[in-house]
Amino acid sequence: MPGLRLFLFLLFFFPIVGYSQIGCPGCIIDLPSTLPADTVFLQDAVTGFENLPYESNVSFRLPKSTTPVSILDPSVPGGLTIDRITISGLSNLPAGLSWEINQTDFRPADQTDGCVLICGTPTEIGYFLVEVNLTAVVFGIQQNSAFTFPIQIYPEPSTDEPVVLFGNSGCDSLEVTIVNNLPSNGLPGYSYQWDFGDGRMDTSEFPGPIAYNLPGQYFVNFKAFIDTAGFTLSAVKVLEAGCSDFGIPPIISGNPDLYFLLKDLDGNEVYRSDVVGDASIPTTFGSTFLLVDTAYVLEVWDDDSGLAGGDDLCGRVQLNRNQIDTLVDGSLKVSTTIFHPVLEVIDQDTVIVFESPERPDIFPDEIYLNCKDTFYIEGDNGKFLTWYREGLVVGTGHNIAVLEPGFYWAVDVDTSGTCFVNSDSVFCFPREFPPDPIFNNDNNLLYIPDSIAFSQYTVAQWYFNTEEIPDAIYFSLCATQSGSYTIVVTDTLTGCSSNFEASIAFNPNYDCLSGTEEAGIFDLKIYPNPVVDELIIEDFSFGETDRVMIFDAVGIMVWSRTGFKHGSKIDVSS
Repeated sequence: MPGLRLFLFLLFFFPIVGYSQIGCPGCIIDLPSTLPADTVFLQDAVTGFENLPYESNVSFRLPKSTTPVSILDPSVPGGLTIDRITISGLSNLPAGLSWEINQTDFRPADQTDGCVLICGTPTEIGYFLVEVNLTAVVFGIQQNSAFTFPIQIYPEPSTDEPVVLFGNSGCDSLEVTIVNNLPSNGLPGYSYQWDFGDGRMDTSEFPGPIAYNLPGQYFVNFKAFIDTAGFTLSAVKVLEAGCSDFGIPPIISGNPDLYFLLKDLDGNEVYRSDVVGDASIPTTFGSTFLLVDTAYVLEVWDDDSGLAGGDDLCGRVQLNRNQIDTLVDGSLKVSTTIFHPVLEVIDQDTVIVFESPERPDIFPDEIYLNCKDTFYIEGDNGKFLTWYREGLVVGTGHNIAVLEPGFYWAVDVDTSGTCFVNSDSVFCFPREFPPDPIFNNDNNLLYIPDSIAFSQYTVAQWYFNTEEIPDAIYFSLCATQSGSYTIVVTDTLTGCSSNFEASIAFNPNYDCLSGTEEAGIFDLKIYPNPVVDELIIEDFSFGETDRVMIFDAVGIMVWSRTGFKHGSKIDVSS
């Protein structure tokens, strides 16, 4: 029944795709809600990639009658009820794939919707015409038939990021290194397109480092075209044959038993298809022949094996791997499907060049610390800065209080937190403290031997057992009792102070306040007064261990000597 066979072909012209008979369960029927009840519908199979997991859920609806089929092919009579459709198997799946259908036996009066799954990991590339074998029953007549549908498997894409950029973020200017993770490794069929985002383009496989000298955001776009799978003659469709067998309709079919040959231009056969017996027109042949860049001759034959005269030539056409037109030779019309997968890989990455802030100015240039005033280092233009002292962060803000000596500088950071710039450094000199006021005790007279080292701006204050002694503001003091004596000296310009403390044992035999001794009264003469050059001191009671000391108006000792004798002269000109 050629009409029924044609109907079955059209019924499954669009691919039924499913998963393996074992290991791919769980397909889901998911059809558009607007489909008519009596129609032919089949979802497309998805495209897969070599060595990557593949899964496709395909739903379909079978017709209840031949009416929707007759719309596709007027030679099929409409209005005939289809009693039963049985799907018996799939063949020519890509290696690594298997299938499973939700059911194989359909009674269209009650059930027309189904689904299939194809799953697995394809291990070969190409355009595969999967063959579906089935049986249909119309008016009690059973007819076996088959149809094909395509599954395309493309080459495996790279598992790496196609493009990796190193050094693609920085300040002011960058030199970005680009790594192409889809190299050709010297093989033909690879081509590349680069757009660096700043108007520059390139087609090289490995572009050198790319310099970006202006702040901004740049989108680096990459395309790789991998044309390594070649050209596969995946299907030959005979649209009109121009040859047929003897027939007596409707009992004996007159359809030809078709096959095709592919030959090179020297007439050598390079491919032979299987024979499709009693072939209805159009008839499609599956093929996996890889075409090279040359011309071929395609011949369509009617197999008349065993009959006198042999096979009949239906026609002969010439094709090449770029052929896309319908090929005609007399009454023969042939179209071909040539599978030429070109894998296009697209990737994008970003280069960001930040603009560094202006170098901050800080002032003053140097600072001399003291103990009275608080000094600040200021940043220009009120910038919010991070302040460092000797490499350690000591604060943030528009200024910083200087508490310790050392080198100070400021850092300004951009809003992205990426770019920073340092100011010049400022040195803060240490505080100048007065010398330690170490004093001696000479018969209850507490005095500083090196008091001349103190500046004229230095003042003193004495304490007894931590209590301030009123009016004791000179550099010497007469102790009046045993205890702890402390002198604090302060530089009135800087406010910095030093101190010295010592325990004093009071000697009751001496009274430095009155200049008397328990044994009697000194007979002391000092002249001239005022004195310019020489001062004469007369005192018959001087002993060799006694000391003569001269103090200025604030109590600083300016001259001292022991072993002084009666009538000695002292040079005070200095």
